[in-house]
Amino acid sequence: VADKVEVYSKSADPASGSAHYWTSTGDGSYQISEAEGVHRGTKIILHLKEEEKQYSDKRKLETIIDKYSNFIGFPMYLNGRKLNMVQA
Repeated sequence: VADKVEVYSKSADPASGSAHYWTSTGDGSYQISEAEGVHRGTKIILHLKEEEKQYSDKRKLETIIDKYSNFIGFPMYLNGRKLNMVQA
């Protein structure tokens, strides 16, 4: 689905230290490094392949998240709006 995936993540535990940045182009390898300016939680960025642009549609993403992730015990946001409303 994506040419490249980027993940920024920082633990909720203040004692855990720094945040991390993970990236891969799907070739079987990845890079991990420390990241600056990352807020608590995880941010995932997908660089979609041209033929998979359907997944950039807001309604398509909301449908997928609602179907497969509605009972995750952590809030999920899409462009700043909370999507998973059902309590796990």
